[in-house]
Amino acid sequence: MWDLEQLPIKNEEFDAILSWGVVEHFVEGPHKVLREMYNALRPGGFLFITVPYRNMICRSPLLWILERTKRVFWIRKIFGKGEYKETFFEYTFGRKTFINILKSTGFLPLCIFPLSHEVGFVRYWNRHFYLFRRNPKFFCQSKTERWQGLTKTGNWICGLLKRISPWFTPDQIFCIAKRV
Repeated sequence: MWDLEQLPIKNEEFDAILSWGVVEHFVEGPHKVLREMYNALRPGGFLFITVPYRNMICRSPLLWILERTKRVFWIRKIFGKGEYKETFFEYTFGRKTFINILKSTGFLPLCIFPLSHEVGFVRYWNRHFYLFRRNPKFFCQSKTERWQGLTKTGNWICGLLKRISPWFTPDQIFCIAKRV
């Protein structure tokens, strides 16, 4: 297994790198890993990368309140939950933030696309509403928490939000960047 912060390869060895959901999982942030990827690419090489997107739904004031409520001891006790323990899983990025990170590590971002609108629509809502109820209304999900798609209501709302702006509900962004 390779340490992505210190790749055991020669510099400028690859023409392209594909990174699907990797750089966001480093507690120190993605900069060191992206610099290693930059060094591994030949000049003019391409980076194809996806990262979690901080969409408009996850910035909702209601979700902010629910997130804070989940941490309150007596509320957790009422719902039969144990002590709240926050652990790091991943960073989420805004479009401009991630473009600036790519630029700061030497890459030239060429294009950026929103991905996975359906998951982005329900991801944050469900994470918060699981504290209070097990059956969210906007999508179908089995008790094993395996994705089964959106309900008709969820599809309608997600489709409307996607038409209003393709950047309203995506779960991820896909970026193509070039080593300059």
